[in-house]
Amino acid sequence: MSFFMSRLLVGLWVVGALAGCAGARKPVETQLPARFVNPVPVPVPELLSAAGQLLTEKGYALEEAQDPGQLATTWKETTGADGTAQESWLVTGIAAGPGRSVVRAFHLTTDAMGGFSRKRDLALEDELAARLKAGTLGAVASKAKTWTPAPVGAVRDEEFYLTRWREESSCTRKVRGMAELLKPGRVMLIGEQLGSREAPTVVGDVVCEAAEAGHAVALGLSIPQKEQARIDRYLASPGMPADQDALLEGPFWRRPYQDGRSSRAVFDLIDRVRAMRELGLRVSLVAYDTEEVQASQRDAVLADVWLKRHAARPSEVLVVLAGNTHVRTVTGTPWDRDFTPMAHHLRSLPSLRVLELGYAMGTRWGCELDIRSRLDCRVVNAVPDRRVEDHPALSPYVRFYPSPTEEGYQGLLFVGPLTASPPALDSPAKTKAPTRPLQPSTPPPRPPNY
Repeated sequence: MSFFMSRLLVGLWVVGALAGCAGARKPVETQLPARFVNPVPVPVPELLSAAGQLLTEKGYALEEAQDPGQLATTWKETTGADGTAQESWLVTGIAAGPGRSVVRAFHLTTDAMGGFSRKRDLALEDELAARLKAGTLGAVASKAKTWTPAPVGAVRDEEFYLTRWREESSCTRKVRGMAELLKPGRVMLIGEQLGSREAPTVVGDVVCEAAEAGHAVALGLSIPQKEQARIDRYLASPGMPADQDALLEGPFWRRPYQDGRSSRAVFDLIDRVRAMRELGLRVSLVAYDTEEVQASQRDAVLADVWLKRHAARPSEVLVVLAGNTHVRTVTGTPWDRDFTPMAHHLRSLPSLRVLELGYAMGTRWGCELDIRSRLDCRVVNAVPDRRVEDHPALSPYVRFYPSPTEEGYQGLLFVGPLTASPPALDSPAKTKAPTRPLQPSTPPPRPPNY
């Protein structure tokens, strides 16, 4: 055999081997799960418009402030065998492809003792689907704005994607001491150490617990308001890989530096909210941050978001996650004595509760200024002060102090030992151990958008 033929055969073998390896990689799933079968031939906004007309015909009034992917009626008094009760309906729309959507309708009831129940109403779903397919509600539905669905394909390896979309999930963990806090109209600010897995996870537990108790809940994340439309589309999607790609196309997730607000844990929290809504939980997600102003002006703008939201929806439970500096109720910080934080503007709300993060020693993803005043974003140590430290084996809990701290914190939300959560667009396995020993140190100056 000639030298040329030998080289050719070796080359063909290498190409074949590489092709075989590529072919062995499991493809990303693109098929809708079975629970999304039989979609109606209209997009989500038209579905909700038609649902509103149908419920109005049945004698129910719609709430004025509606979520883009959910529709709710006001509570209506009813009389049954067990006495007087209140009932309402919640309809969730889920995009199932171009011009198609899936309806989820839930009958909500409360009894005289304050008990809450939620039951999926298949009869209402079937009635709405039949009328939409027959075109009897088309005239009203056509006025709604149509959303562009996510592309069908996926652009990353299968290991990258969250898998919650494959089956229905549920609320499984409660936070000790939280039930007593969950009252209509509660405004809860939670100050976190950015870039951990645990803070978004436990806040998700809080939101789920509040919604399971029958409250309408708004979760606030420190994401620019410009990303709200993209988030709304994701919340009304099945959460498949292509939907995840579409969410992460936003510039917030692709910033030159990643300070923990756009971590994989935050990405996962958004997906948890999507899954909660599919279950009939009334949860909205508010991207409340701004990039237009900085320092105290920025915090004044952030506070205005919540003052207006609380005024418009006084019974809604607000759970706001922010960097711990922003939830201080007193003015001034060690690095800026004139700084006025977001929470300071909300002090007049009687329902306000301000919690700092309690945790055990660990790591987080964060940004610091190096000796040249350049941002350095990576895994850093997370060393708690004695006030917020507790045993790492303890389950999450909430605890109030005898009196507010000098920063204005009223208590803490303990989440356990922290582990770093890398930026959402990184590989889930990217997190590396810090190179510096775990020991207390003087906090560095804060980056501009901390």
